[in-house]
Amino acid sequence: MCVDKGMVSGHTQAIDSAPVKANASMDTLELKVPKEDLESHLHRIRHISAMDKESASIRKSKHNKAPKPNKQ
Repeated sequence: MCVDKGMVSGHTQAIDSAPVKANASMDTLELKVPKEDLESHLHRIRHISAMDKESASIRKSKHNKAPKPNKQ
C-alpha cells in the first residue's frame, strides 16, 4: 500500500520480530529487591538530597555570560 501511494520505494522488505511475554496485571507485580535493601537505599538518597538542599543556599550563582542585547 505504501509503495502504491509513493511513500516508499525499493524492492526488499525485512521484518524482524521477537515473542515477548507480557502480563500487565497490577496484581502480579512484586518487589524485586529485599525490603531492607530498599529502605537502606531510600535513606541514603534522602540524606544526599538533604545535603544538596543545604549546600544550595551556600552556592553562589554563576555569572551570566550571555551577551546583552544591543539597545538602539
